[in-house]
Amino acid sequence: MSEATLNEIKKLERQANQIAKKKKLLEEQVQAEKELSKWYDQVLKESGFKRPRDFIKAAMQHFGIRKVSLAKAGSSGPASGSAKTSGKSTASGAKRSRTKVTASLRDDVKAALSKGETKNSVKERFGISYPVVKKIADGGYDSLS
Repeated sequence: MSEATLNEIKKLERQANQIAKKKKLLEEQVQAEKELSKWYDQVLKESGFKRPRDFIKAAMQHFGIRKVSLAKAGSSGPASGSAKTSGKSTASGAKRSRTKVTASLRDDVKAALSKGETKNSVKERFGISYPVVKKIADGGYDSLS
């Protein structure tokens, strides 16, 4: 046998060892996922809830996790009081819009903030960005009439 053939055989053996290691790692990951799935099933069974959804709702309420909307971008508009004008495009291709801050919107946002609402909850409620809420809070729109 030539030296080139021997080198090729050694190379193939190294690749076979690498493949075997990778296979073992993947099999361990599959086994870990199966065990985790069994554990989740056991937790659900012991919780007394009939459906996973009911268990998740109760856990979210207990730990104070807010509900997250998975609606498509642009499917819900801002709350009344903020008119929009067209702006730049987003990565999804939908038009991004700018908030037209009116005196009414400014007053509503300030009232919500003064009642102790967080800036994040106000931004979600009125459908405006955090920087706009912060600018309103800092008095950036106080000159509007």
